[in-house]
Amino acid sequence: METPFELAQAYFITFNNVHGRVVLQHLLDNTYCVVAPDDSSLAALAAHNGRRALINEILVNIDAGEHPDKYYPRVQKEVESNGP
Repeated sequence: METPFELAQAYFITFNNVHGRVVLQHLLDNTYCVVAPDDSSLAALAAHNGRRALINEILVNIDAGEHPDKYYPRVQKEVESNGP
């Protein structure tokens, strides 16, 4: 199983090319930035919000892959000195 960092890197690689950007733009234009109709039922609104949450998860993982230090702080190990 991948670590969260490896998964974020996979998202970044997947969407960081011309085809990935086309797909992501399509998702943003046709799902994420679309306002649900006023006459939507509660189930339709829940489904719309679920799709938007999924796209948000993709965006967060792409950002984490592009800026890993923002999400995965580096752990610095103490270097022990042997002394004189």
